[in-house]
Amino acid sequence: MKLFKWSDKFYDFVKILAIRIIPAAETFWGILATVWELPYGTQIGASIGGFGLFLALCLGLSNAEYQKTKRELLEEGE
Repeated sequence: MKLFKWSDKFYDFVKILAIRIIPAAETFWGILATVWELPYGTQIGASIGGFGLFLALCLGLSNAEYQKTKRELLEEGE
């Protein structure tokens, strides 16, 4: 079993989450925390950003696994 061999649909979902939704949520939280003087604004914002970075790492690992499998299949076909 390969941990990061994801389906196209799941990969696309995580990519949208990591590239669009998480950064928007981090910015939105930062603005709300500043305007409303919410507690732990920096800590929560950094946690959201860290989660986005973790998802980006997982995307990279999934892409590397996909490329490796693709190369192996091409070499077998030669």
